[in-house]
Amino acid sequence: MRNSQKEKELYNGTNIIMKPHLFDSISSLLRALGLPEILPPVDGFVWYDRAKFHSGFCADLPEEEADFMFVSQVHATASAFTYVFKDVAWKMKPSWHIVATGDHSLPTELERFMGKRAGAKVSELKSSHVLFISHPKEAADVIEAATKGAAVK
Repeated sequence: MRNSQKEKELYNGTNIIMKPHLFDSISSLLRALGLPEILPPVDGFVWYDRAKFHSGFCADLPEEEADFMFVSQVHATASAFTYVFKDVAWKMKPSWHIVATGDHSLPTELERFMGKRAGAKVSELKSSHVLFISHPKEAADVIEAATKGAAVK
């Protein structure tokens, strides 16, 4: 785990990000942590630089699979990172969250914060951003636990 000043502030509650619901978009959360934002959009879409895709997005997958993922990806709309959510399910329903500790797309401290803020049952997995591909069994185990834990009794 990194021990940056921002991470220390995040965990001891002195950073403004700990105030519930103050920031409601991925971009604003990244800014609050003093982390770089997503690359500037082109024609309304964002994507990885090809040279950084494997190491930054899916480092725990074989290079051939990463190459295929890069050329076949559907680019994300930039608005996905700036959309302000109003009514979110985690405020009213049980939640589960997996922190990918090897993720270079979303900072680990941000993943932990989002799980904690949601009051989720948080688990951690040493994985890239695509843990559901590189660790399907572990991801499925969490999904199965969530379905059992959220079942109406």
